[in-house]
Order: sequence, then C-alpha cells, then structure tokens
Amino acid sequence: MNSKEKYFAWSDAWVFASLRGATNENSFNFVSFLATADMLNHAILRLDEVKQGFAKLYIRGLIEIEKENIKKTELAETLYIKVDKKRGGLFSLVDNCLSVLNSPRTKLPQLDVPPDLEFITPEYMSNKYKEYSEWAKPYIN
Repeated sequence: MNSKEKYFAWSDAWVFASLRGATNENSFNFVSFLATADMLNHAILRLDEVKQGFAKLYIRGLIEIEKENIKKTELAETLYIKVDKKRGGLFSLVDNCLSVLNSPRTKLPQLDVPPDLEFITPEYMSNKYKEYSEWAKPYIN
C-alpha cells in the first residue's frame, strides 16, 4: 500500500464509531450497535459493511472477537480519545474516526490471523434488524 492509499474505508470508520455506543468492558450488544450506526448515518449497516469493518478493526488490533462477543481494545479507546479532541461533534464523528484511523501518525499493529465472523450470517443480521425495528418502533411512530 503506498502513502496515498488508505486502509480504512468510510464504512469501516462508521463501524468503528458505532461500536463505541454498543460495547462496554464485558459485553457487546448488536442491536445497540445497529441503533448507533443508524443514529450516526440515518442508515442501516449492510452485512458486507459489518463484516469488512469488523475484520479490518480486528486485524489492526482495535477489537477482539470471541464467539459473538466483540470487545474494544485499549488501543481503540486511545483512538476514541483522539477523535473526541477533533472538532465537529456528532455530525462529523464518522469522518473524524476515519481521519484518525487513516492518519500516518496512528500506528496500528497488523495481525496475521483473520477473525472468526462466521456468526454474522444473513439470517443473524435479519434477526438483529428485526430486534432493532421492534425496539425503535415506539420512537418512530
């Protein structure tokens, strides 16, 4: 990859930003992840965006994946602090995440082992979309 090529795409930064609202020290809530993504971009993440984003974040040491649990690493928390220092607020959050993720000053590891994302199937995503729709129904009607 030359210096002009960027590793992370905008959708990867969207996944990274959305994880912040869906994880804590011990757990990950996929429905909260979808809700945060929708709030940030007024759209629903597609299966390919989720899998690509998780894979890239995992390979670069920003998340850990064990079965269906996704956990942010300390490195991710450090990057969120850098994002918080940028201007623009909520409407610029994904762009600010992308800027920090692709910054030449951001030094990220590169794992050789791909993550196990087999649990994220079309059926899994469909079920999570339905859960999210049911949860959001009182707020949109």
